[in-house]
Amino acid sequence: MTKVLIGLLLTALTVSLPAQPRTQIVFAFLGLTSGDESVSASQLRVLENRLTTNLVQIAEQERFSIIVPRNRDRVLEQLSHYRNGGGRPNDLPSLRDVVSAHGLITGEIHKVNSRMYLDVQLIQTETGATLFAYSGEFEDYEHALGASPAAIYALFDLDPPAEVIAALERAETEIEGRPAGSAALHPERYVETVDLDRISGIWKGDDGLEEVEIRDGGKATARLESGETMSLRVAIDNGTVIIRQDEPNSPKMYLHAFPYSIAVQVVELARPMRWRFRLSEDRRTLIGTKETTSLQIRQGRVTSADNTYTRSAVWTRLE
Repeated sequence: MTKVLIGLLLTALTVSLPAQPRTQIVFAFLGLTSGDESVSASQLRVLENRLTTNLVQIAEQERFSIIVPRNRDRVLEQLSHYRNGGGRPNDLPSLRDVVSAHGLITGEIHKVNSRMYLDVQLIQTETGATLFAYSGEFEDYEHALGASPAAIYALFDLDPPAEVIAALERAETEIEGRPAGSAALHPERYVETVDLDRISGIWKGDDGLEEVEIRDGGKATARLESGETMSLRVAIDNGTVIIRQDEPNSPKMYLHAFPYSIAVQVVELARPMRWRFRLSEDRRTLIGTKETTSLQIRQGRVTSADNTYTRSAVWTRLE
């Protein structure tokens, strides 16, 4: 299956890199990021080293190349304009202009309600689109570290070695004396029966949103980073909180990321935003995904829009 994955990258690639043979796939590892103070710089470095070791092993096995770009910070800065519904502003070069690689591998580790979440993504350099992704939930940092190699093997659709499988099983072991694998998704961490009363209040939203007020009756209002507001509609479906955009697209929704000249183009192309959440057991956190749009922008024009793009999202209760 990995050969299929690499073949897909070759097919998706629209620009050949003259410095590499046509059949030589190159991936750039951008390391991990974390905005969580509970994850120290040394812990992040150890985790990165563990992932790098496994990436090199897989590269040797599958005959592709792994590089760690010296301008990693610049690449990450560019990447931030493609993710979270982003694109490339006029004054910035595309990703392929700043790193000579067909694909980018990057990840994030953060803590939510005492649990560790590790996300790893494989991103196409040409468009900034996420091609493959892995997400894991762990009891603590040590469990995440032990199971991290499985993230890389899963990203390339490979069966991990026996020692990696054993580490993953240990990481999935429940803390209250339950056997490994008995409840790998830890459903007891979430409220199974949710109603609008339980989620009514003020929430700190994800990127682009300052605050969201959820009111009785399923109506909500988001205050955007641009200073404008956006109407939302809230519904419950089998324990899942579904929050969707409840007004037509308008430039105000994208001004936190783009100048007005680009925002008016995004309005015509982007699908309405929608979030799908589970409510944490303490009712303080909404954890899930945002369905949005990934854009490619060149010379002040939106050249492509991926309306299948989904990313992780977390909202925290303010009151």
